[in-house]
Amino acid sequence: MLKGLFIVLLFFTSTISAQIEWNKFEDDSIKTGNKNFIILYFTADWCNWCRQLNLKTFSEESVIKTMNEYFYSVKINESNKYDLHTINEQHLSGKEFAYLIGVNSFPTIIITDKNLVKLKKINGYIKPEEFEVLLNILRKNEYN
Repeated sequence: MLKGLFIVLLFFTSTISAQIEWNKFEDDSIKTGNKNFIILYFTADWCNWCRQLNLKTFSEESVIKTMNEYFYSVKINESNKYDLHTINEQHLSGKEFAYLIGVNSFPTIIITDKNLVKLKKINGYIKPEEFEVLLNILRKNEYN
């Protein structure tokens, strides 16, 4: 009995994988951090393609590893009015932040450099392998 329980526990602990380290948008953290790129992921609770992005792309182990190591990743949920992000000393909800940036569809991923210069905007779903290629191009400074 104990041996069977041990095997079940071992199975469940080995299937739990790493997750993306999502941050809030805070000017000071970004400017003083050691990562050169920022990923702004705009999502909404009601968005089916956002769920697909979370289930497939953002759960891919290579994407998680690359994002955590090289990118300051920010998840902005337009449905959550209590999750505030700080921009120029203003505290904005996800909906206000999305409006300010000009996001009008979900999901939207905006990738910037450390100075918040936009490098790439992705509207809609992106496959894990395509996203991984883009992340590697950016982190190797091959993006023009």
